[in-house]
Amino acid sequence: MTAKNTKAIMDDMNFNSATIISQFYHISRTKLAFKKVGLDHVNTAHAKYFELRDVYSLVREFFAYYKYLLL
Repeated sequence: MTAKNTKAIMDDMNFNSATIISQFYHISRTKLAFKKVGLDHVNTAHAKYFELRDVYSLVREFFAYYKYLLL
């Protein structure tokens, strides 16, 4: 829904690119969500550190990415 709502606002404001700032493990799935709503010009940024709890997040994101891919 974030990608869909953002795309609608961007269309209203005549913007054609976005920057996503999130944890590194969210970047791929977020870019996929934006691509699915028709926004291909997406830049990304994330912190350059790794925490032990990120291992769990990476595993979860792996499955979440493919779930998004199939939806």
